[in-house]
Amino acid sequence: MLSRLKDSVDRLLARPANLLVGLGVTPNMLTLAGLAFGVVAGIVIALGFFVAGGVLILITGFVDMLDGAVARNRRATTTFGATFDSISDRYVDCIVLLGLGIAGVNWIYVGVALMGSLLVSYVRAKGEGMGFHCTAGVAERSERLIILAIGLLVGLAEPAVLLVAILAQFTALWRVGLLLRRATH
Repeated sequence: MLSRLKDSVDRLLARPANLLVGLGVTPNMLTLAGLAFGVVAGIVIALGFFVAGGVLILITGFVDMLDGAVARNRRATTTFGATFDSISDRYVDCIVLLGLGIAGVNWIYVGVALMGSLLVSYVRAKGEGMGFHCTAGVAERSERLIILAIGLLVGLAEPAVLLVAILAQFTALWRVGLLLRRATH
């Protein structure tokens, strides 16, 4: 859903991206910083500091958007960078959800959210490998992070994880259906 706002977000990120490029910051540095913030978020959440975890998730998401903006600004998009970013994103998704489980959120919700989150990304990558742009659905990574962050900030962590679980599964299955339909043609 938020991917429809990509052009607007890119325009908003142009200034900070220009500043970072001027400072010599590379996209891979930002990916590494986003990974670090995500790991700290998962640890902080596991320790029960939900509000701090919610803030760190928002920072992680912002840094993740910036790495792409800096890469495009520098005209430095690479296969290595895209792969590194994607893998880092999956690690952050897993660490944050595991942190929620350790903190006491229902493990079934955590497991279903984790499975859905990974499948959303996997099915998209599989589709792209087949030459098919597969971005359908309502719970891409940005939406999932925002839902989790808001849930943590307002004291509704478990309902947020349940919502992510449902929306991620819905999105993954929607993409699977489109991909399988495409594969039969």
